[in-house]
Amino acid sequence: MSNQSPLISLHYFRPPNRKQTYKQYLISKEAEADITLSTDLVMDTPLIIQGKIILETGSKIIWFTFPDTWHDIGLFHQADGDFTGIYANIITPVQYQSPLVWETTDLFLDIWIDLNGRATVLDEDEFVLARQNEWISPEVAETALRESQLLIDGYHEGTWPPSFISRWNLDRALQYLN
Repeated sequence: MSNQSPLISLHYFRPPNRKQTYKQYLISKEAEADITLSTDLVMDTPLIIQGKIILETGSKIIWFTFPDTWHDIGLFHQADGDFTGIYANIITPVQYQSPLVWETTDLFLDIWIDLNGRATVLDEDEFVLARQNEWISPEVAETALRESQLLIDGYHEGTWPPSFISRWNLDRALQYLN
């Protein structure tokens, strides 16, 4: 696949000691968010939520990274391109080390919106463990809890996720690569 889009390096820290770097194509910079596309996902085992495979090797994700915000949003697709749902990571606001080098810390909680429109908070057990082991400070933990509740409340009120993400689908995102 030839492309003109720059490749960003997202340095992703997950306490206590896991560091990963994700390579994603920066396909659009909009007023609301930086939009990236992850195209080369490799997984040891598929990610399954509520009995359904939502990510697997070969999956693609359209990511929305918002300035000064404690979450991002991903539109998840299986390897065959089928849309599986909307995923939000509760994270520290992304720090831009340079235009193509970004850093953030995972705060364990995630929000999943399935194809039936059900919103679920994920990984609460991991969040409790992180708090107990002091992998995140009490202040950051409170912020993460508050953010996850704001997203769930916003979802039920119809104000989250932001409506502009519905303008994006995999076909549109892939066009930006060429």
